[in-house]
Amino acid sequence: MGNQSINSFGIFGGSSGGGGGGGTLTSVSAGTGIVCTPDPITATGSVALGNTNGLVSTFDGGQGPLSNITGATGNLSIYDPTTYPSTTFTMVQKGRAFFSISDAGANERLGVGGVGTHDLISISATITTTCGTGGLFIGSIAGNGILAQTFTPDVAAITCNGTSQSQVFTTPDFRVGNNTAGPTNPSVDYIQGSFVIGGVASGQVSYTDITLNITQFSD
Repeated sequence: MGNQSINSFGIFGGSSGGGGGGGTLTSVSAGTGIVCTPDPITATGSVALGNTNGLVSTFDGGQGPLSNITGATGNLSIYDPTTYPSTTFTMVQKGRAFFSISDAGANERLGVGGVGTHDLISISATITTTCGTGGLFIGSIAGNGILAQTFTPDVAAITCNGTSQSQVFTTPDFRVGNNTAGPTNPSVDYIQGSFVIGGVASGQVSYTDITLNITQFSD
């Protein structure tokens, strides 16, 4: 996979003319996942993305927006697109792997990009509902592309009673390439949460956790 880009620059001494002075930059050193040549750079040199072995990109979603259950089926929202920065998720994107949420507030999908074959992925999600007495709630997590895995809930269904109840979905950690799909882009490689409810459609539903970790490997 190697380095993706190289940028060259120089450090030049000088004095600030006129009003207020500033500090002088004397060297630049490489941080995690970065290669400086030379290291540190004290005059001119180059900066490149280094070996990504072991770097982890993490999507961490907490309490998602509450949606009213008004029909027999529906999709779950991850965040409110009118609020920035988001109060319902955080992203730590290291190395080349990144996350993208499409169709926010509607047919919402969490996609991944910049992944490579043999990267290690772990996913878990919790769907919580307060559906009212008379309903039977079944949530689901579905994946596409490289994320087309089997997501198993800890309970098969929820007998609604108006209190807060949850289904926790997990899948064994897997490496990209373990199925017939190769990595493409977030519009293809994504997961999505939905539900069906039998009987009385009432109460609310939301994610109360959605975590996706990508541990990257490179030459």
